[in-house]
Amino acid sequence: MFKVLNRLPVVSQSYGLVRAGMRSCETSDPVEALKCSAVRLAKYCAPPHVLMPLRCGIFAAQLCLTASSGWNPWATSITLATARQIVDWWVEII
Repeated sequence: MFKVLNRLPVVSQSYGLVRAGMRSCETSDPVEALKCSAVRLAKYCAPPHVLMPLRCGIFAAQLCLTASSGWNPWATSITLATARQIVDWWVEII
């Protein structure tokens, strides 16, 4: 029971990221939305033109922290939430 509860934040943030990707990339396919979001995230946060340096910096730092924690579910959910914020920002500016 604890293993299921422990993974709940990751599942919740993953669902939110997929929904944000579906809105942002204007697709109804969840796999395509994740691919599009990953490409956009890399393009958006990659040098030399980092459009949101603070959010991208926080995302990179959170990703490193999550990897160093052994992909702890709570750290992973925070990393997914940060990615979701960046993807949601695309929806706001479009």
